[in-house]
Amino acid sequence: LKLRPGMVQARKLLGEIAMRKGDFTGARQNAEALMQAEPRAADGYLLRADALLHGGDRTGADLALQQAIQMAPNDARGYTGLGNLRGDEKKYPEAEKFFQQALEKDPRSVQAMTGLVKLRMLQKQPVQAEAIVQQQIAKAPDVSAFYQLLAEVQTAQKNYQGAMQSLDKAT
Repeated sequence: LKLRPGMVQARKLLGEIAMRKGDFTGARQNAEALMQAEPRAADGYLLRADALLHGGDRTGADLALQQAIQMAPNDARGYTGLGNLRGDEKKYPEAEKFFQQALEKDPRSVQAMTGLVKLRMLQKQPVQAEAIVQQQIAKAPDVSAFYQLLAEVQTAQKNYQGAMQSLDKAT
């Protein structure tokens, strides 16, 4: 399928399709087209990072995520991606820093909040995880996924009544 460089939405979709098919080369080609069409947007860099990561190139993915942040510093997704990478490497303080930066950029980022909660739970800190979710709910009370995360943390602490109440708020 031949597309004009300005057809950004189509390139994004083609990149996503390529990723789902396991065609990381095709995904990277669409990422390059996105970066050329919209060099100041994060989408192309994020797609390239995803393709590189799934293709086994963690260093390249890291670099692409750093470029995403450089080109679109107010887009939370680059910070979240780096948080996920650092978390996978068990570099928890760095991961937390990136997730916090993502939430500063976008207080409604479910991906960043999930990453932060996952870090706390991996470190066996469910009380801190619950407090973090509660703080974020105060900032974005209409994000139902935050209540679901809260319920998961409460369930892990065997606070079933609290989890049920949180799930009631999520629906």
